[in-house]
Amino acid sequence: MALSSSESTKQSQLEALKNDPMGINFDRPKYSQYAICSVRVSSFSGWPSCKSQTPRDLAIAGFFYVGHGDYTRCFFCGGGLRNWEEGDDPWVEHARWFSQCAFVRQNKGQDFIDLVLQRAQELEREQTSNTQNNLSEDQHSNDQRVMNSEAVLTIKRMGYTEDKIRKAIDTLKSRLPRGKHKVSAHDILEVILEIESSNTRSTLSKNNELGRPDIKSTKENDEQTTTFTDKKEDELPDCITETPQNDWTPEAVENEGLKNQILCKICMEKKVSIAFLPCSHLVCCEDCAPAMRTCPFCRKFIKGTVKTFLV
Repeated sequence: MALSSSESTKQSQLEALKNDPMGINFDRPKYSQYAICSVRVSSFSGWPSCKSQTPRDLAIAGFFYVGHGDYTRCFFCGGGLRNWEEGDDPWVEHARWFSQCAFVRQNKGQDFIDLVLQRAQELEREQTSNTQNNLSEDQHSNDQRVMNSEAVLTIKRMGYTEDKIRKAIDTLKSRLPRGKHKVSAHDILEVILEIESSNTRSTLSKNNELGRPDIKSTKENDEQTTTFTDKKEDELPDCITETPQNDWTPEAVENEGLKNQILCKICMEKKVSIAFLPCSHLVCCEDCAPAMRTCPFCRKFIKGTVKTFLV
């Protein structure tokens, strides 16, 4: 069934709002029972004491404890993380592995997510480059050991050039199982004679085709080698910080009525920051809002939320 032009326009506008980094959030938490931060904190009973990440830091970043190992899961997007290491920042890891999570986007902003992903890509490129350099150095060092071995020195004393010996060794390496590159003087000599015989037959064949009996030397084809890299993923260091925002403090608010207006009506601790749609009431903080199905003020069903900033 085709959509009308007006319906198509509305759908496009809706998608634009959903993709807006600080726009309307229509997603709902997958584990609504952990929508309240204090409930997530209480789930960390038995959390390994050796971990540097505290239950409160993990809970604030949206995670609750699954109950075994160090396995955690986001209450909103449902993404799971484990194997936490020293220095891992919960918000950074959340944004890195689950960049589409609406909870991260609404709390930290799209700029923070983009910065995390950019840094992760840079670290991956650096690690790949370092691995390739290390492999090249190891290969060069190994080649030098082979060329200084007794087997190679024996072939040199027979009058063969270093270039021919290298090509013979490369040919032998391609025939041996991976990791087994130990060769003898007899093996090297056999390959050298095999290459020379092959070149001689090739030259004779060409000369016969051209009707020339003389034998001319031909260039030997270089063996192509391929470098394989083992990519190991580095953990993202705790090097990304969020730009602090101007904050309201109750002490700075002289009017007692205004002080009550900016406090969350659920926890009465944090400031209101999430507006409910379609009623537009601003009565909850970012921790309490995900647990709400209806507006606490007017009892209307909540169809969407918007992050707000008090200035």
